[in-house]
Amino acid sequence: MRRKAPGTWVLEHRPKGFQGAHGSRHLYNMLGGKAYEVDYLFVRAITDQNGPEQTHVLTLPSTEKNQVMRLMIPPQEEDIIKHALDCLPWNSLSWSIHRGMRDILVAYAKPVMDAHRHQLAHLLQQTVVEKAHLLHARGWDLQFVRDAMGYMAASAILAGEGNSGDSVRVVTDIVAVMVGDPNLARLDEVNFWRRSEVVFDTEAIIALTKVFVLEWSNEFDYQMYHHIPMSFRFG
Repeated sequence: MRRKAPGTWVLEHRPKGFQGAHGSRHLYNMLGGKAYEVDYLFVRAITDQNGPEQTHVLTLPSTEKNQVMRLMIPPQEEDIIKHALDCLPWNSLSWSIHRGMRDILVAYAKPVMDAHRHQLAHLLQQTVVEKAHLLHARGWDLQFVRDAMGYMAASAILAGEGNSGDSVRVVTDIVAVMVGDPNLARLDEVNFWRRSEVVFDTEAIIALTKVFVLEWSNEFDYQMYHHIPMSFRFG
C-alpha cells in the first residue's frame, strides 16, 4: 500500500489482487514475475466512525508532514502481517523496501521490539566478548571486534532507526555467530510472531534482528519504472 492522507483506514486482503497495485506491479513484472499470481494488501477509507470490530489499530505516517493516519487491521490481515514478519528473508544489509509495507511491519512489531530492545543489545555485546575469535574468523579485524563492535551493535539496536549498512552488517554477523548455524537460509523463516506466547529465545533473537533490519532500511522508489524502458529486466 502507499501512504495515505490523514484519517482512518482499514487494511484488506485481496487474493491475487497485486495486479491492482499502482506502481510496484510494474517493477515486479519487470523482474520476471507475474503480478496476477500475487495477493495484495489494500487500504480502504473508513467512512463511519466505528469501522470493523475486533481490530488492531496502528498509527502510521501519512502523506502530510507531522500528521498521521490510523490503520485498522482485522484479524485475518493481522495473521498475514505475523506471517510476513516471520518469513522475512534473512539479510545482512538493509532493505530497499516499499515504504507503505515497511510502515506497517515496523509499527506492528515496535511494541514487542521495544520491550526486548535493551535485552537484545546486551546479548549482542556479550556475544562479541565471548565469541570474538569466531567474528575474527568471519573476516572482522580483531582489534575492531574487541574495542568497538559490541558497542556499535548495541547502539544501533537502541537507536530504533538509521540508514547505515555498516551497522546492519555488524548486527547481523553477530547474530549469525550467536545462532551458530552455517546455513543462513534456515533463518528465513521462524515461528515467533505466529505463536501465542512471547519468549525471548533463539527464534525471538532472529525475528527481532529482522525487525532491526527493517528499521534501518531505505524507502524504495517504486515509481522508478517511469524512467526506465518496459523492456528492461532486472538481474
